[in-house]
Formats: sequence, structure tokens, C-alpha cells
Amino acid sequence: MKLRLSDSHHFGLLFLLLGLQCSSQDDGISVLSSELSELVTWEGSAEPPVNELKYFLKKKKCYWQYKHLCDVQCDQGKIRYSDNCCLCVCKKNYALVRDTQCIRAKWTTWSSWSGCLKSNWGGLQTRERVCKAGSSVSAGACAGRGSASRTCVPVTKGFRIRKNVRDLSAYEIHDLIQAMTKFKKDSSKNGYRNIISWHGWPGRCPWYHEVHHDNHCSWHRHPLFLPWHRLITVQLEDGLSRYLRDQTIGIPFWDWTETADDIPYLLRDRKIYDPILKKVVDNPFHSSFIKTKHGIPLYTTRLPSYSGLLMDAYLLKGTVRAVLTRNYFNFVEQLSKNPHDQIHNCFCWSNETVLGQYRCHYSILSPKYASYDPAFMLHHSAVDRLFVMRRTLEEEAGISDWTSSSVAGNCAKGMEKLGMGVTSDISRSFRWPMSPFCNKTMNPNPLTNGYERSTTHKSYYESQLFGYKYSNFNIGGKYSWEDLKADYKKLVVDSKFWNDEYFETKIGLLYAENSKDLELTWGCAIDYYNPPFNMSISWN
Repeated sequence: MKLRLSDSHHFGLLFLLLGLQCSSQDDGISVLSSELSELVTWEGSAEPPVNELKYFLKKKKCYWQYKHLCDVQCDQGKIRYSDNCCLCVCKKNYALVRDTQCIRAKWTTWSSWSGCLKSNWGGLQTRERVCKAGSSVSAGACAGRGSASRTCVPVTKGFRIRKNVRDLSAYEIHDLIQAMTKFKKDSSKNGYRNIISWHGWPGRCPWYHEVHHDNHCSWHRHPLFLPWHRLITVQLEDGLSRYLRDQTIGIPFWDWTETADDIPYLLRDRKIYDPILKKVVDNPFHSSFIKTKHGIPLYTTRLPSYSGLLMDAYLLKGTVRAVLTRNYFNFVEQLSKNPHDQIHNCFCWSNETVLGQYRCHYSILSPKYASYDPAFMLHHSAVDRLFVMRRTLEEEAGISDWTSSSVAGNCAKGMEKLGMGVTSDISRSFRWPMSPFCNKTMNPNPLTNGYERSTTHKSYYESQLFGYKYSNFNIGGKYSWEDLKADYKKLVVDSKFWNDEYFETKIGLLYAENSKDLELTWGCAIDYYNPPFNMSISWN
């Protein structure tokens, strides 16, 4: 028996498959199948049954299974209740050993600066160091910087600015409409249809078949989720810019945390009023052609749940909760559920069928066809903004730690927590290139197709390599960027302990576990506590 990898919803996917033939042909298959047996320690033809998972959890060293009975004696007196276990927590610069003891952790010396990765926006050099307790790596235990970056060449080109879609000027709306109309007609490899086909259907990455049985290229609920979607958003932005008259315009972002009466005007209807032409035109941001089936042209479908899409308080809590987390695994987990999944799941909200076909099959709800809806671009511009906000907070506070040991190491701990049986050296994936960006046959764009540019490691530095910035980091109407920075300083920087559990913020108490108004029930959450029905889509 073997573990069915396609059914893993979290981080238990085979990292070895990421180091694939980036220079291979579009239809080439290069799966390192001979090494797969070394990666999976669970033996079984299906997912482990519930009783096996319970047995796995019982094997963990839990002192009590009820929070009010947590009386374990911890070295530094701090106890965290997680997964029905009472766990000791150490102060910053200490690492937990033997379940209850804390030993000193400290940084190694800095590595040398990397070579200069050139770009039009200053280029990039990086260096890093590792947090260790004794001779063991203790990712995330040390305070201070684990990574640093600097520019290495002059800036020779202006930055694109990603603005809030609700703040666009009349001219910017006009320019985006005319550019997007032309971009969607571009049938080249740098054109709209080629790029959006990388996400899901028709399955352009057959070398991922062992993990993605339909051969799709994108990653979800996975360490590569944010880096991969950053690259496809950059790819779409660069393609769109070839038709923009104003080269400073980036892909706008949809701030779902704002209180609003409707979804953004640019996305709303099939027809849109062009304020410069002063007439109604077809809206290229509303839907897209997918394919012809049985002689019938198929386009993306929308059946939006406005109460779910406009649930700004719910989306604000999920956003703040995600950005305040220190652990990258926890950041991706929270952000993936809410706000990311909430918008996808609410944009087409129906469990009806027509002629045997699920009505939302060809919609942004489906991982296969999500990228065909132009709303995907604005949604992932907003998701990427949270990634940039987190980087900005960490760098301004002097605690940036974008390193293999921290990112991949903490993901490994998350995998262990979930009981996934992966034993490979996952740290290698941090520097492996992502497909199809690294494949120059599929992607001729030098902005993203360099080996290093398409890695999780280097793609983190968005402004130096890809030349875009966000106009602002405000979130919600009553919670500003300054409020977020103040909460971050109090709860993350000034705290004696690294804390990803409970946050007493200016918008109330946010906590990771047993929090029904933060934890997305699969489907479109309409009410914080009791969604009307459960329409589950696996973003795997």
C-alpha cells in the first residue's frame, strides 16, 4: 500500500518533484520516479484511517488532554495548548529539548553575500545565517535577522504601482480596459491564454503527475503557494503592460477587508462604462473564453454570494491573523483558508447542476479554471500584497528570516504535526526552480524564466527582481497600516516569547485554534458560525 499523495491537503507533498527538467520541452515528462520510494514512510494504498491518525496523535507526548488541567512543569513557565496537548514554550533565543527544558539558541556567523542577480530595479544580493541550539538547527528560535538583502546595480527602470482597484482614476480604468482587451487576444507564449493555462486546465506540467494527477502546475496549501502565485501574477502583469500606455500601472488589488456595497466596479458586469471614451464597452475583466465543447463555446461562470464576498469583518480578522504570525507554515495555513479560499468559494456559490454539469464547474471556484476568470488577477494581487506586508513588517523590525532552515524547517515541523509521512530533505526545495516559469520553452519571458528568479528563495524579493510596489498597505476602514505595525511591535517584536496562538489586537482577540469565526468551513462562509451549506472544493 502507498499514501495517495493527491489527497494531501497540506504540506505532505513530494518536494523532490520540484527539481524537474526546467529546460525540457512543453510536452516532456521527467519524473524522478526511482527516488519516490525513499520519500514516503507511510505504507498504505489510501489515506490513513481515522483510528490510525488518532493513534499517531496519542503517541505524541501530551501531558494532559484538557486545557484546564495543563500543569506540566516547564523550564520557563510558559505552556501552550495545541492539538489537545499541553506543550512547553521557550523564550526567544531558547530552544525546547526533552519536552520541558529550554536551552540557549544563537545565530551562526553570516554567510558571504551571494552573487549579484541583476535586474532593472537594483538587482539582488542575499546572505543568511542559521539559528542553532547546541549542534542542532533550531529554526525560528532566535531573535534578530536570519536573512539580509541589498541591491547591487543601479535602478534603470521605473516601478509598476499596484493600486487599490477602488482608487483608480478615470484614465487608469480606460487604460486597463483597452490593454486587457488586447492582451486577451494575444495568442503568443507571452499572451493571456498561454499564461492562464499554467494554473490548472489543460495540465501543462506532466512532470508533477505523481502529485497533481491532472498535471496542473500551481500549488495550494503548500510552501510554494505564495511564491508560485506571485510569479504567475508578475507574468500576467508584464504581459498586460505591453498594451498599457501608462507603464507605471500594475495589476490593481481588490482589498476585501474594506466595507463595500458591491464587488469592485472593474470586475462587476459584462459591460462597463469607459469614462474616457464616454460609452459602454465590453468588459474584458468580467469573463473569459475557456474552450469549445460539443460545438458550444464555454466561458467562465459567476454566481456570486455577495454576503460572503463582502464579509469585511471576517476577512479582516483572517488577514490580520495571518500577517501577525511569525511561523511561515502558520502564515500560509491561515491565509489559505481566509481570505484566499473565501473569495474563491464565494465567487460562484451554487450546488445546482444543469444537464448533469455542476453550474460552478467553469468558475473561479474550480482550481482547474480559476485563472480563466480575470478576477483571479486582482484577487492574487491582493494575496501577494499580504506576502509583501509580512516581509516589510519583518524587515522594518529587524527580524527577517527568509532562509531554508526557517521556511522549509518550519514547514517540516508543520508536516510532522499533521502526521504526514514525508522524510525527504525538504530544505532543498527552497532553492529549486518552479515550473513552468523556469522552462524557457514554455516561458520565453526573461523577467521570470531565470533559474534563480523562479525559486522560493529569490522570488521573495519582489521589488528588486520584478519591479512592482503597492500604493499602500491599509486594510479595512477602521484598522490602518499604522495600527497593524503597532500590534506587530507589541505582539511579535516586544514579546518575550514567539507567539502564533493568541493576539490581543486593536480589532479584538484573534487566536488560531477553536476560533469558528476565523477558521473557514469548506465552502463560502456566510455566517461566522453556521454556513448555510457546505460546498467543499479542495485547493490541493
